[in-house]
Amino acid sequence: MSHKSSADAGKARAPGPTYQEVVLNDASAPPAPFLEYSYEFTGDQDIPYSNYTSADFARAEFQKMWPKVWQMACREEHIPEAGDYQVYDIGQLSAIVTRT
Repeated sequence: MSHKSSADAGKARAPGPTYQEVVLNDASAPPAPFLEYSYEFTGDQDIPYSNYTSADFARAEFQKMWPKVWQMACREEHIPEAGDYQVYDIGQLSAIVTRT
């Protein structure tokens, strides 16, 4: 299954403002890393189904990728009252976020 866009390869993006444009319009200046932008077109070939079903691929992601990227465990409104908590599971790891 393949879906081809009419946009030029490597130039396609969602309509609307970029992330950088949004943070530049915030009332306060964002930290410098929020303004960094790098883009490299890595192709538009289909992703193999095995990337979603392979235990070996999942294990490699948990070892090489997930420990190095930000994780969103929950939003503030998920734990509005003192004592509220949210459990966040990623692979074999869990984190408990609590409101104190």
